[in-house]
Amino acid sequence: MANNGILSFGFGQDDDNIGRRITKFKMRDGETSRVSFGWWPKNEKGQPDFTASTPKFIGAPSHYVPGVGRVIDPDGGLTEIVGSPPKLRILTVLVRWPTNPMTGALDAERLKAGHWSVELWDFTKTKYAQLRPLHDEWNFAEHDLKCTCTDAGFQAMTFVNCKENLLRKLEGKETFEDIMSAVDALASQASGELGRVMSAQDLRDKITQNGADGGGGSSRSSAPPQQRPPAAASRVDDMIDGFLGEI
Repeated sequence: MANNGILSFGFGQDDDNIGRRITKFKMRDGETSRVSFGWWPKNEKGQPDFTASTPKFIGAPSHYVPGVGRVIDPDGGLTEIVGSPPKLRILTVLVRWPTNPMTGALDAERLKAGHWSVELWDFTKTKYAQLRPLHDEWNFAEHDLKCTCTDAGFQAMTFVNCKENLLRKLEGKETFEDIMSAVDALASQASGELGRVMSAQDLRDKITQNGADGGGGSSRSSAPPQQRPPAAASRVDDMIDGFLGEI
């Protein structure tokens, strides 16, 4: 089990996920999935506060640099090196329910068998702009979301609200505690998935070292992601606040 992102396990006890990579929310062409937003502020009892005005998101402007990986660029200072301005990436944590992939209808038997998953959703400000009015009308604390993939390559999706929130219906049950433990564990890793903060000189040195040209590609860095320093985090927060004000 996890408590605030700290895992407690032993040999053969809750150690199934040790060493596994983070599961990210991805869909195939024509697939429909039902999800609950799982990452919420905590109340005074340490439980998710579903009365909060919004689920939690984090974001940062970043570049993907071949041979280097994802690099956070809050000030756009790396644009000249990379050749394009940074793009805002947004992350949140979803609970993905077992469904018929063609219709999105819930598979109750698979749910009873524990076939849910907790996944990190990495998306753009365009999707965020699509989601905000849906939440304003059908609060995500009360309603799930059905997502249908229209283009797997770009992970383009259409969204429809559901009548109820399955996560809320499980409150008070052991399954709910298991799910929220998994949410806490994944949320604790989310900021590292945004990328690393690097100086312009460090990035140039890394590109030279790896023989990368900064102009595209699909290789991933083997270096572990690092947390944003407080100053960079503050600038990112200001940038996101500015973006939200434009919607």
